[in-house]
Amino acid sequence: MRNVLPVLKLAFSGSRFKYFKNLREGQRTVEHLVETLITKYREEGHTLVVGHGGNTRSVDAIVSRVAERLNIPVVVFLPKTWDRKSLLERNVRLVKWCDVLIAIFVDSISRGTLHTYTTARRLGKKVTAYYVDTVGRRIVELCELGGVNIS
Repeated sequence: MRNVLPVLKLAFSGSRFKYFKNLREGQRTVEHLVETLITKYREEGHTLVVGHGGNTRSVDAIVSRVAERLNIPVVVFLPKTWDRKSLLERNVRLVKWCDVLIAIFVDSISRGTLHTYTTARRLGKKVTAYYVDTVGRRIVELCELGGVNIS
């Protein structure tokens, strides 16, 4: 019998589809990455609840699809409106809720995902970041984003 750990609130933040250089490959690769990460935490004995920011044209949509297929509850953190201030507030709510944040950058360093990542680091959350290169078909786990220039 495996050891059952407390519920783990696993949040995902990631790029919008419009930034994927190869949409089909990006979606396939991100789906595989999300499923692999969720499976890893489950195999460690965690009961999971997954959260994301609710953008239907981003990594969030893939996270919902994978979580639902694996029968994992999903909490969606919608912004009050889709303006910049509300989006940043939504990111903070997501980070405060979670135990672990997974940031997934696809073909670029998106400002919203970077904001979520830096907020989680500042609040002392466990954070893992991945860069998905849809053209080179590879995933890179990022160790530190402190020096990234996003301009």
